[in-house]
Amino acid sequence: MKVFRRRLFIVLFSLLLLISVITSARAGVLMQGFYWDTPYQGEWYDHIASKAEELSNAGFTAIWFPSPCKGDSGGYSMGYDVFDHYDLGNYYQQGTTETRFGSKNELLNAINAYHSEGMQVYVDTVMNHMMGGEQEWNPNTNSYTYTRFDYPHDTFEKNYKHFHPNYTHPDNDPPYHSKEFGEDVCYYNDYNYMGNGLKNWAAWLKNNIGFDGYRLDFVKGIEPDYIKSWKQTSPMSSSFVVGEYWDGNRDTLDWWANYTGCHVFDFALFYTLKDMCNSDGYYDMRGLQDAGLVEINPYRAVTFVENHDTDEHDPVTKNKLMAYAYILTHEGYPTVFWKDYYVYDLKDEINNLVWIHENLASGTTSNLYADDSLYIAQRNGNPGLVVGLNDSSSWKSKWVQTKWSNVTLHDYTGQAGDVYVDSNGWVEISIPPKGYSVYSPY
Repeated sequence: MKVFRRRLFIVLFSLLLLISVITSARAGVLMQGFYWDTPYQGEWYDHIASKAEELSNAGFTAIWFPSPCKGDSGGYSMGYDVFDHYDLGNYYQQGTTETRFGSKNELLNAINAYHSEGMQVYVDTVMNHMMGGEQEWNPNTNSYTYTRFDYPHDTFEKNYKHFHPNYTHPDNDPPYHSKEFGEDVCYYNDYNYMGNGLKNWAAWLKNNIGFDGYRLDFVKGIEPDYIKSWKQTSPMSSSFVVGEYWDGNRDTLDWWANYTGCHVFDFALFYTLKDMCNSDGYYDMRGLQDAGLVEINPYRAVTFVENHDTDEHDPVTKNKLMAYAYILTHEGYPTVFWKDYYVYDLKDEINNLVWIHENLASGTTSNLYADDSLYIAQRNGNPGLVVGLNDSSSWKSKWVQTKWSNVTLHDYTGQAGDVYVDSNGWVEISIPPKGYSVYSPY
């Protein structure tokens, strides 16, 4: 019966989404629009375009598209084995014209579909490496290397001068010159040919193709000085840019984001949330009180529960909605994973949390209480909220002192009843087992 009431509450909430999203100031929620391995029949762009209105109505404000470039593996490529930066599915190369996701025209139509709904579209940008080149003699290595890239359009072609090792950087040393995933790009040799070319390409993606922002792949392998220079170049300087710096040390993430001027995915928080969820009741919830980059630099933190890489290799396997309840009630820029939303059937609950994020979650964050099984925090803005997470297998109640007084609070997840705050701000809230509740005034 409780499950039925919760589902009914979420359905009723969905009826209010159109009105509430339009009338509220949208704080922003990002959808990752792909996963390993999306269907490879060249229909993905059409598929995600068909979801634009639904996602906008649910409160999402932006979507992250996969890498659009022709890859070495042609129609099977997920876009990370870049062969031709300017082939977006409109030249016959590597055994196909379309990419795994579709044609260039289908890409443009998908971008337009989201723009027509008032959403931004971010492009996955791979600048560290390339694959699929022809063999050529390389005097820097005294051997043949696969570093010659010729194209039918003659734009931004490459050769051995444009990869490590070379005259400027005669080494293959990590972290910036090693061949982690393919031929390692050098940004500074041959009169900065690749460095300038990648800036021009990124500008083309925005000015000509219509992307609004960028996700930078594997920035750990790219000199921070180059990323900083790239970010300061127009139009990237006025665009949203988030880097994938895969590191669980939040101080390292903080340094990189501040130095380059980019946002960064909060892997430090990801590991904390994964531990909480997968520990299945044995996690000490006090660990959430000072978790992640979001605690020290929320402006730069892009929070997430899962992405295409972690889902494939190191996933959250239990109680995932508790993690979504955290990122969609706290500071930072939250990201929802397509597979969680559409494949793992969490859409209704996530929609409810997106509504909460866009309509209630504002202001700074205060920790109200934590013990081995409970975590309770408050967002201090207007209207603000109190969120509780319960890692135990039974209902928990706790008295906490809030910013309100003499007011009734409603649980906007539909799982607990209304509660009254006394004149001193004290209120007793209830949180379901392995779950969450979110309180705010009517």
